[in-house]
Amino acid sequence: MGQTARKYILWLLILVIAVIIILYMASPRPVEIKTAEVSEGTLELSLSSTGIVESQLIDISSRITARITGLYLQEGEMVGAGQVLARLEDADLQAEVRRMQAAMQAAKDDEMALRESALAQNGQLRSARDRAKANLQASRDRLRDLELGSSREDIAVQRAALERARAGAEDARRRYVRAEQLLKAGAIPAQERDTAKANYDAARADVAAQEQLLQKLIIGPRTEVVQAAKADVKAAEAALKEAESALYLILSKKQEIASAGARVEEARAALRNAQAQLGYSLISSPVRGVAARKYKEIGELASPFDTIYTVANLDNIWVTAEVDEEDVAAVALGQAVQITLDAYPGQVIRGFVVKVSRIAEPKEVGRVRAKIVRAKIKLEKVAIPLRPGLEVNINGILPEKRRTLLIPNDAVVSVGNTDRVFLVQDGRVRSRKIVAGQSNFDFTQVLSGLHKGDLVAVTGLDNLRDGTRVRVNK
Repeated sequence: MGQTARKYILWLLILVIAVIIILYMASPRPVEIKTAEVSEGTLELSLSSTGIVESQLIDISSRITARITGLYLQEGEMVGAGQVLARLEDADLQAEVRRMQAAMQAAKDDEMALRESALAQNGQLRSARDRAKANLQASRDRLRDLELGSSREDIAVQRAALERARAGAEDARRRYVRAEQLLKAGAIPAQERDTAKANYDAARADVAAQEQLLQKLIIGPRTEVVQAAKADVKAAEAALKEAESALYLILSKKQEIASAGARVEEARAALRNAQAQLGYSLISSPVRGVAARKYKEIGELASPFDTIYTVANLDNIWVTAEVDEEDVAAVALGQAVQITLDAYPGQVIRGFVVKVSRIAEPKEVGRVRAKIVRAKIKLEKVAIPLRPGLEVNINGILPEKRRTLLIPNDAVVSVGNTDRVFLVQDGRVRSRKIVAGQSNFDFTQVLSGLHKGDLVAVTGLDNLRDGTRVRVNK
């Protein structure tokens, strides 16, 4: 081989080497990255939000229309259950109570007078009926004796009856005299004296009747005497019937008494209503709490339609969490949460979610319009003096029960509404579209697009494109 041929081959080799060097220098160097393996596990969703302490707000107003004469609480002051908050003008109400008391007493007096009158009349009518019965029986006995005739035994019996009647009349006289004395002394009512007199009169009448019977037994019956005795029997029967009929008058008295009793109950109800109206002049708080708002001043008119105070019930406090829409999956009914306040570092209040709103509400944060979902949190034992309106911090964890594919958050590249990762294969990366699910501070759930064991880039993503050569740093 000649010298010229050797030079040609040498220059050709130099040219090839130069091209190789140029191509090597022109091609991009591999990008150094770190990777993570697509794993399977459960995703714990972390809730980190703020909330507002809220309580039951009770609007307190008057039950009557009257002018306010006293207000005893300022906004922000504590109030106990049953504590008087305001007083209303009550002069007219007190006068009405006194008038109703007088009306009820008058109704009671009327009822008592009717009862006493009925009692006295009832006693007199019953005494008259008893006398009529006795007279009828005596008239019948006399007629029977006249019709049967008299004998020594009859005369002897009649003499004994006369002596008994005289003894009874004497006893009745003494009782009547005693009753007169007691009545004058004011020891008994007049109706007892009247009853004693009626008994005395009946006893004297009985003596007279017994004397006549004895005289007639001695003389013997005559026709006109028998006829007269029969007439006496009829008269006595008529008198008894009249006396029994008179007793029915008591029924009308009972109706009058019942009507008087109804008037007493009406007066009592009116008095209770007047007393209730007077009680409404004092306005009290139904709960323990704090005066959230005060709407009225002394001298203004209060009515059932105007709120005087709004009281926040401190025995019914909860927290309303404002959860960002992207974190709504991290809150659920029954979820346990921890609540802290910046003013009380290190102190934690525990609670649990009892209600999650079904709607998302707009909320402006500066110039940004965001949406939030409100969740109500019931508090357990509260050792911190919470006040309605305070802002609190809320933290909680909601574990995902189903196992799912997980990748680090650093592996996800979001472009618009699309999520992508860089899948590492044979020293190069491939841009792969995925469907991402929920995420926490560390991991994102992969619903589709990857498989367990795949390697994805987690660093240097800004330098990667589809097909970029990479070198994995362990």
